Amino acid sequence: MMSSFFLSKKNIAFVHDLFVGLFSFWLALYLSMGDKLYDVAFQRLVGDSILLLISNGVVFFISGLYRGLWRYASINDVLLILITATFSVTSFIGILFLLNRFGYYSRLSFPVQWFILISFLSGPRFIYRIVKDRGYLKFSQTSSNRSVPVLLIGEGDSADLFIREMQRTPSPPYKVIGLLAENNQQVGRIIRGIKVLGHINQFDTILNKLSDQNKMPCHLILTHLLDSSKEMQVILSIAEKKRIPISRLPRVTDFHKGHLTKNIIQPILIEDLLGRSQAVLDRGFLFKYVADKIVLVTGAGGSIGSELVFQLCAYKPSLIILVDHSEYLLYETEYTLKEKHPHQKYQAKLADIRSFERLESIFKLHKPQLVFHAAALKHVPLLEAQITEAMMTNIIGTRHVADLCVSYQVEIMTMVSTDKAVNPTNIMGLTKRFAEAYCQSLSSYLHESKNTHTQFVTVRFGNVLGSRGSVIPLFEKQLAKGGPLTLTHPDVIRYFMTIKEAV
Repeated sequence: MMSSFFLSKKNIAFVHDLFVGLFSFWLALYLSMGDKLYDVAFQRLVGDSILLLISNGVVFFISGLYRGLWRYASINDVLLILITATFSVTSFIGILFLLNRFGYYSRLSFPVQWFILISFLSGPRFIYRIVKDRGYLKFSQTSSNRSVPVLLIGEGDSADLFIREMQRTPSPPYKVIGLLAENNQQVGRIIRGIKVLGHINQFDTILNKLSDQNKMPCHLILTHLLDSSKEMQVILSIAEKKRIPISRLPRVTDFHKGHLTKNIIQPILIEDLLGRSQAVLDRGFLFKYVADKIVLVTGAGGSIGSELVFQLCAYKPSLIILVDHSEYLLYETEYTLKEKHPHQKYQAKLADIRSFERLESIFKLHKPQLVFHAAALKHVPLLEAQITEAMMTNIIGTRHVADLCVSYQVEIMTMVSTDKAVNPTNIMGLTKRFAEAYCQSLSSYLHESKNTHTQFVTVRFGNVLGSRGSVIPLFEKQLAKGGPLTLTHPDVIRYFMTIKEAV
């Protein structure tokens, strides 16, 4: 027990620092005083050395110098060493001044001691880190034969961290052969021994050069999502043409335990392929529109409805009413709402929009001012064989919601529709077009009768990425199994948007 205490890494480091502190004092005296040092009485030198050990022991202990690990010595540790060395030397100067007004030593010895102490405290720490990281070895040795040669697209902190992890791993899964930069000024620079081969716009040319040198990468890794969607499209196009798989690094905050493995490299997300920036909301207008109002959301358990609920909460409605016919989905939305917005007042109502009586009881009790109608059946192939069910929910259910909005003087009813309602060619699109037509007709009737209290707004969505019923989850499952992808028609054209921007 006692031996393990003395052999602990912290205590070894503490003893090491005490020794180098003492040695730096002696060396500084010799460098600044030369042969005059022999004129100082031996007893005086020993006494002052003991005082220095005690002074340094107190300063080193309270400085927090031993909370960090030598394995991860960094700039922050250098700053801490600078502060510690300064306090150490100034404390010792104060003690000597009180005892003998510096009667024995050259004043020059103390700044010399300060420089030597900083060098002796920081040097071993960084040497230890270099040895641990195998820094010298990694630059002189080739990676394991099993390492996959990769080309990094994009420089920055993520690229630096990735390269460092590969260099410090004994058998790294990836061998970085070069980088592409978004900034022309970075071209030709070196990041941890890896050269920035060129700009992203030179991607195709650089791949051809690497191929001629027998250094063709087997994998491309995006270090971060590119700002330009055009550049993203070009890279994906060339990667597909060259048959090189492409992945992306997670955010630095997503790295598990500071180590990168094969499993943490992520595929390119569908959202990354939009080919455009995501839409941005006019938040000032939305605060005026939603704040302090009672809001009702139908289909609140669905992917669109639940995201609607969460985004609406950011605009401080006085009460938000969640309506859904699925017990589990309603519970899931309610649970997440309590986590994300614990101070938001809400009511979760289990109800089917097909039931006029049930819906009316909710409207009568809470008198909503804004209604977002997201409840619908939307799975295209499934509804082809369930025409009655599609009509009951998408048409009759929408009619119930719209009529109640008029009866209870809702300010605005926003109906979530679909691009398939444009010249509909399937049952889902047809029923949603009927629902749109009913709301439009009701709006026209109210306008003609000069009853403009309730406004109707219809919003058509394209394919919403990640929503329930979207084709994307099916594609992802098929890709995970190695394909093939199944399409409704070879000439189909789809228009995509993310759930967040859709909402």
